[in-house]
Amino acid sequence: MPAWLTPINVLKLVGLSLLLVFAFVGVDYGETFRTIGDASWSLVLASFLLLNLALLLRAYRWRVLAIASGLIYRSSYDYYAVFYASWLANFILPQGVSSAARLAMISEGGGRSLGRGLAAVIIERLADVAAAGILGLVFMAWVIRNGQGTVFAVVVGLICGGVLLLLAGAVVARRLGSRIGLRATIERYALGRRVMAILDETFIAFSEMERRPLILMTGLSVLTAFILATALYVAALALDIHVPFALMVAAWAVVNLSVMLPISIQGLGPREGILIVALVGSGEAQEAGVALGLLWFVLLSASRLPGIVAWFHRPVAPAVGTPPQVAA
Repeated sequence: MPAWLTPINVLKLVGLSLLLVFAFVGVDYGETFRTIGDASWSLVLASFLLLNLALLLRAYRWRVLAIASGLIYRSSYDYYAVFYASWLANFILPQGVSSAARLAMISEGGGRSLGRGLAAVIIERLADVAAAGILGLVFMAWVIRNGQGTVFAVVVGLICGGVLLLLAGAVVARRLGSRIGLRATIERYALGRRVMAILDETFIAFSEMERRPLILMTGLSVLTAFILATALYVAALALDIHVPFALMVAAWAVVNLSVMLPISIQGLGPREGILIVALVGSGEAQEAGVALGLLWFVLLSASRLPGIVAWFHRPVAPAVGTPPQVAA
């Protein structure tokens, strides 16, 4: 068996193959690309600018989180360089490698900051998951209230609610695990010991943070999620797709959660499938969902270009110090 033929890679290929499956279930790719070709490029540009605004705010959030975790760089540029370089790596490297790219840059100078960096990256990811889950639930309720795409909204609610319950379950496992014997059971297994060690490191870093940067990080997470969902809505308008804004935000939440899983290559396949389900329920054609998914993929890919400059000018590993108060 070839070395690359791992269960994760097989799963990714299955997700990517959905693009072929769509053709067999009636999606006309000729019409799909005509839809993209007829797009309003002024609205496409507006969507791209919103996307980059969200990324800039995420880079600032990383600076806030890194400083609060005690990862101290020489200049503000260094924080942004690390963020954009890892954003580029997320596109050109396999998921397992790209997830470690920022950690590798953090620990290049000897590894003293690896533990802090791991905790900071995990907290950032959890913030993104929580923000997507919260937005999905809020706008799902809005969609149901207005009777638009109710079935899809219920699915969104189940997915986003389930994600938030998993996050809550991790907190419970960490806080109450020792008291009820759950931790001992989990740590019987090597994977369980590794997961609990990561949770411990994350909770320690989280507990050491000042309240102000935590509030700022939470607000930035929700704000950037909303801006990204708005950018997707504007991209839909560029393709002459007219659906309720709340439905598009709910769809973005599920799309965002799905691309965090290793079930495809850069979300190709599952993203388009989710958008097909969301848009068809609102009277749009299947081709509209695929066109929007592909356009969003192109915009995301273009947004990673600044990472090329950042990659070749990335800083050395940060010093590890006492988490200072973060200035806004």
